[in-house]
Amino acid sequence: MSSTEFLISFSTIMMMLSLISERASNFAKLYFQGKILYIPFLYRYDKKWITHLKVKLDILSYRQPTLAGEKEREYRLMVINILIGVIIATLANANLFEIIRAIKTNIKTVPISGHNIETIDSYQVVGFLYMFFFIWSVSIILFTRLPEYHLKIKQKVYKYPFLLWALATIVFVYLGLKHEVAWCLPVVTHTIGYVLVGLFISLGSKFWHDILDILFKLKNTQQVLADEKTYTNYDTADELMALSETSQYEIAEQLFELYKDDIAAIDGVVSYGLNTILDEKTKLYKKIIEVEFMSDTAQGKLQRVTFSGSITINYNTFYLKNYLEYRYTSQLTAISAIETHPICYAYNANPLNSNPSKGSFSVYKDGDNYFAVGNLHVFADDVEFKQFENNPSYALVNRTVQFVINGDTTQTGTIIDYTFGTFEGYGIDRCVCKVDKKLYDLFLEHIDIDNLISIDESTMKMFGAYTKYAHFHPYRKPTTCYVEYNGFRKRKEMYLFKIAISSIGIKNISKGDSGATLYYKIKSNDNIELLATGILVAKSDNYAYIFRGKLFTNTNTLELWKNGSQV
Repeated sequence: MSSTEFLISFSTIMMMLSLISERASNFAKLYFQGKILYIPFLYRYDKKWITHLKVKLDILSYRQPTLAGEKEREYRLMVINILIGVIIATLANANLFEIIRAIKTNIKTVPISGHNIETIDSYQVVGFLYMFFFIWSVSIILFTRLPEYHLKIKQKVYKYPFLLWALATIVFVYLGLKHEVAWCLPVVTHTIGYVLVGLFISLGSKFWHDILDILFKLKNTQQVLADEKTYTNYDTADELMALSETSQYEIAEQLFELYKDDIAAIDGVVSYGLNTILDEKTKLYKKIIEVEFMSDTAQGKLQRVTFSGSITINYNTFYLKNYLEYRYTSQLTAISAIETHPICYAYNANPLNSNPSKGSFSVYKDGDNYFAVGNLHVFADDVEFKQFENNPSYALVNRTVQFVINGDTTQTGTIIDYTFGTFEGYGIDRCVCKVDKKLYDLFLEHIDIDNLISIDESTMKMFGAYTKYAHFHPYRKPTTCYVEYNGFRKRKEMYLFKIAISSIGIKNISKGDSGATLYYKIKSNDNIELLATGILVAKSDNYAYIFRGKLFTNTNTLELWKNGSQV
């Protein structure tokens, strides 16, 4: 057996005993706080016989406000830990010398055997009395040091019991060596062994846990150094070339296809998809699998998937843990407002709907006609909208929408088109109303169009209740998400595009912004600049989610759009 293996075995035993000792010490610490401790001690003082020492433990279980007080408390805890450690070692028959012998000789039995009451003989009784006398004599010396003890007896008097114990030890050793009394030396050696183990386990389980951690790392290092493969195995040229030629994007995409079903099956996961982030170490963009979750259970299952997943591409193995990141979110919800609302907002005008959902919208002109566009979950009656959970083809009955522009409640519109659910592989939550020119003009009075159309390729701007000046990241990543809609029994699975801003989270998106239109530029395959739209649907703690508009407009100057033309 190597020295490392011996130390691992020894430390494991000490850690187990330390756990037991800590529980007993914690109980003693809490139980004796503020109580009076009586230690038997017979002595004549001031013409009276004293039968015990009385010590009140005032400073024990609570951290003290002063440095001196805390040092005093640490002393008491050390005394309790040592005494209880010795008692635990004695009761467990944990003799240091027997433990070392058992580990070294690879004895297959447990080196801590305990005591069998049925087989205890007179010599063991003598040993217990000898150990009890030791604990008692040491307790007198240790506890009479405390400032709570005020009996004015010379300190040397308290050492007499320990000196008697030392004298008994000398007698036992003499009888054992000189007269070969068989039981004398074992009594002494067992007692010393118990005391040493008690001191070891008083160090605490954390100490032994840290020692074990160091020893296991040392053992692993020794195994690697002793393994011939460490010096003979190396990457072949083919492996190195394949590693350099493998796209990091390809790795993330293949891992996503392999493990997306496992991720989706975890209850509590509310969004998952590929995303592109800036790697802080390399300062290069990196594609990852990003997951949002809502519960501790989901986090635990995600960790298991993360640390067990891998894929092999061209000789090399890549691990899921390097390409999967997950973020906690308290919600992923469709962001319509019930009590609060923006300056410009809309809601269904059904008079039976006493507290309708409210949200944003945008307007556009098509020829001589004017329209407002937003979310179906904003424009539709709340009761009717529940029908779309199981029936995407449900026909709306209540089609009148009330629009409020800075307190002006005179304008209404009629729903003429709507789409909800999954279409062409993506999620859509869209509703269009035909409105009057007056509403169109009123709305544009609150929008700074000149600022809004100054969009570059790295900017997305919101056109809705307010003109949002925050710069959104230019990339939009399609993500499978499970949106919580008001009134739905289950979360709705939607394949939406997630967006974010430079600041942490998505705090610029608030309730009431649902239904707002975001404008951004893209380049077509033939490098023509196009104006693209998306409508805001939902948000989590980390991202906002939009569905992408179907139509695009040539935007060389955007002047046509500014003058009234619209996608």
